Amino acid sequence: MNKHTLIRHPSLGVFTVCITELWERFGYYTVTALLVLFMTKEYNYTDTAAYGIFAAYTALLFITPAIGGFFADRYIGYHRSLGLGLLLMIAGYSLVALPSKEAFYPGLALVIIGTGFFKSMPYAIMGRIYQDDQTKLDKGCTFYYLAIQFGAIIPVAAGGFLARYFGWHFTFLIATIGITIGTIIFFSLRPNFKEANNTVGLEPIRAYTMPLFFVGSLGAAFFIANLLEHLFLTQITVCVATAAVLGYIAYYSKRLTIPERKRVLAAIILSSVAVIWTMLYLQQPTSLTLFVDRHVDRTFFGFVIPASAYWLFNCFWIFVMGPILTFIYTQRAKHNKDFSIPAKFAFGILCMSIGYGILCASQLAHSANYDVSSWWVAISYAFQSSSELLINALGPSMILQFVPRQLTGVMMGVWFLAYAAGGLLSGTLASMTAIPENLVSASESLHIYTHAFGVFAATSLIFSIIYFLCIPFIKKMCGNLHEDEPHRV
Repeated sequence: MNKHTLIRHPSLGVFTVCITELWERFGYYTVTALLVLFMTKEYNYTDTAAYGIFAAYTALLFITPAIGGFFADRYIGYHRSLGLGLLLMIAGYSLVALPSKEAFYPGLALVIIGTGFFKSMPYAIMGRIYQDDQTKLDKGCTFYYLAIQFGAIIPVAAGGFLARYFGWHFTFLIATIGITIGTIIFFSLRPNFKEANNTVGLEPIRAYTMPLFFVGSLGAAFFIANLLEHLFLTQITVCVATAAVLGYIAYYSKRLTIPERKRVLAAIILSSVAVIWTMLYLQQPTSLTLFVDRHVDRTFFGFVIPASAYWLFNCFWIFVMGPILTFIYTQRAKHNKDFSIPAKFAFGILCMSIGYGILCASQLAHSANYDVSSWWVAISYAFQSSSELLINALGPSMILQFVPRQLTGVMMGVWFLAYAAGGLLSGTLASMTAIPENLVSASESLHIYTHAFGVFAATSLIFSIIYFLCIPFIKKMCGNLHEDEPHRV
């Protein structure tokens, strides 16, 4: 009997995981979409300072899942890890919602730690639910990705309006309520798929273990809160973590065959795409949001749309472009001409270049007030969202296809570390758009933004060309991905 048949309601299990993720993303996007605007308007941070804090926050969000996953594998199991993460995030968002600057950094720190315990668990649980049925697992992962998008739509669309009419902290309180709903749903329905866990998670643990983890997390929050205020320390943390993981891979690679080593190297090279993509993608909630706030005509039938709501274009184009790209892949696959993953990654970076090139060109059609039409932003997002589908949605698939089973978990960590590095670089990139405090000229401000967007476009174009040129070499390194199939995932 397959292990997954022991689960009483597998579909309910997938539903529970997806709906929990939806509410977790609801909380994340409610805060993230407003974070830079909040820091610059409420706390009067400079653009550069706000970008630096956001970069550190994002980088740490991608580092902690590797640590949380380790504890879940070795000590507490998937379900306890996910539940602990949710409780820590409730505490974190509650602190952020307080009208106190002293609670702001500890609140973000608890969100970071909670995300670390939570982030990897939904996929792990679904893998246990349908561990012997790849088709159903693919469907479950598809629903999970859709849950992420649906979880983003409402907070991105409504967050700016709530902040305008009810205040920042009330809006952050809504994030707390949302993730609390997800927590209640998870704990209520968990008994229906409790067998979807790892061995450690199915075994009883000592009564003090979970309280000890919770208290330890509070202590770690103090350390992370200080990292958020010192970007340089965060950069050192990311570098040390990256060096440690790559060192472990180099050490472990001695046990691999030569073809396997080449594929691992190819996966590391392709993971660098995530660095470039992330630093460009994270301009959406940072420099691009401030650009929209300051230089985009947001009036629609006499009503002013909040700047943060423009991030909704990303979700819109994901739903539009997703089926289109799937149709293209299907048609090309019928003729055995489907694009390789390296090619899709290169096209993804090229799409980013086009998207920012469009924003750069917007200065050619500004109004007398040096505002540009919303259509420029909408069209730019079409290409940026296509880039997300070509890179972000396919990254885990690349790791699973290229990397031997015994290194899959570690290489997923490399992919997340690439996000972390990109998150840090996003702050440096965004600082190119920082407007000096004493600058009052709208024309100079618009020029600073569009010039920076031009640099973003040129940089991503150069990298896309490099990746296109690397495609033949990466294909040669990978060889036949299925020749060692019995030893692979």
